[in-house]
Amino acid sequence: AGGRIFAVGGAGPDSALNEEYDPGVATRFSSLAPNTSYLFKAQARNQAGVVSPESASISTYTWAALPAATSPAFTVVAIDSITFQWGANSNPGNTKYLARASTAASFGGGAAVLTTDWGAMTSTASLMLSANTTYFFSVKARNEVLIETAYVSLGSTSTLAAVPASAASTFSAVG
Repeated sequence: AGGRIFAVGGAGPDSALNEEYDPGVATRFSSLAPNTSYLFKAQARNQAGVVSPESASISTYTWAALPAATSPAFTVVAIDSITFQWGANSNPGNTKYLARASTAASFGGGAAVLTTDWGAMTSTASLMLSANTTYFFSVKARNEVLIETAYVSLGSTSTLAAVPASAASTFSAVG
């Protein structure tokens, strides 16, 4: 007695068919690509070795991988904006990311939190920031069926100090 469970899909030469005989009632497939569609089917085999027809197909996406912190994380730092980046960490190009910036490392406590829209990007800029202020950054990913990863910290940096405005001279004469 036994059976066969197999997955079909993904990318690469080894992912077209991933099967296991006699898995019991469940199995875990390894080496599946993140945020990738896979089709699952099953068959049963009786004690005489007769195999049943394949079950109906069930498809789903694997979870997205956590985004990867990169170095340097901050590519442009200005008085009122910071451009930052992260790595896809084997996620395909259709993976969406949500990035955020805050003056609080915990992203809470009443501090302002600036977030991007979900998008298929691995860098973005936070605009309209306060000068000479430290900001903390993090990012998370989601797969095609909207399952989100945890946030990954990208570290912190400060915007540049504003250039002082020139003061009118209070000197009437020098000498």
